[in-house]
Amino acid sequence: MRTPSIEKDFVVRIAELHFQGLTPENISERAHLDEAEIRECLRRLESVLLLVAHEFPVPLVPRVTSLGQEEVGAYVDAIHRHLGGKDEVREHVRKAIPTCAGETAAPAKPRSDTDQCNVDALEVLDFWASKWLR
Repeated sequence: MRTPSIEKDFVVRIAELHFQGLTPENISERAHLDEAEIRECLRRLESVLLLVAHEFPVPLVPRVTSLGQEEVGAYVDAIHRHLGGKDEVREHVRKAIPTCAGETAAPAKPRSDTDQCNVDALEVLDFWASKWLR
């Protein structure tokens, strides 16, 4: 079991390699870490990333993600360190996070405007947030 300080170092290390464009397999090989742990870390990173991109209040992120406050803080720090401000975070989400089953993220090339599965992750989050916050 990871302690909070080890968890933060783990999160920062994995996020850094992920934002450099490495796949979970590459990260596993390079960092000598279990691929399943890396995939779980990236799933959590993506959850926090979606909320940060939507400007969700950071103090509430642990409540909606069931993650610890220190872990969320580590993800938020890594996101801002590697992506920058809110505009860069939102742009990364638009390019990198798949929103439809079977769709793969391709950060290097923009999505096609004619693709039927081209749903903006932030638009989906806006829709559901409007339903939750009524």
